[in-house]
Order: sequence, then C-alpha cells, then structure tokens
Amino acid sequence: MNKRMTICDTCEGPGRAFAEDMRAVLSDWDVRLHTCFSVCSKPIGLSIQADDKATYLFSGLGRADVDDLVAFTALYDAAPDGWITDVRPAGRVRFCLTGRVPA
Repeated sequence: MNKRMTICDTCEGPGRAFAEDMRAVLSDWDVRLHTCFSVCSKPIGLSIQADDKATYLFSGLGRADVDDLVAFTALYDAAPDGWITDVRPAGRVRFCLTGRVPA
C-alpha cells in the first residue's frame, strides 16, 4: 500500500526540518514536501493519505508533535478504510485535525 505524508514547505521553511524528522521515524511512509497548503495562519500543514483510505489534513503542527503524529499513523495503519473514530491516543495531534475526507 502506498502511504503518503505530505508536508507544507512554504511557511518560513519549518516544514523541511519537520519532514526530515518524520522520515527518520517513518521508514515505511513516503514523506514528501509540497508548496502551500493554504493553512498559513497555522503552520505546519500536513496531509496523510493512502490508497483506498480516508485523507486527513492537519495544521498547527510543530517538531514537538513527532511522537503524537507517529501514534496517529499507527491508528491510520490499523484502520482498514483509514476512518479513525477515536483519535485520543494521538495526543495533541487530534486538536490539529483540520479535515477528514473519505476514500
């Protein structure tokens, strides 16, 4: 399954360092950078997608959220359709969720 994490690299560049942090801990994910997620008021923006799974959009993330985001990816991996009903195990990241789109 193709799992993608795409991180906004526009807002003063913190997305690049965040992407490196995520690549270091998520070896089975394709961590990419993309220009402008239109969440400029709450950088860093990030999306999580996989084939035939729901898509998630987050904003307001920072390098301190790496562990919580890893916890979210574990929940995502365990959900057959990507639809996570209880995001509490993902800590602060659950408050950064901007949108969820079904597959």
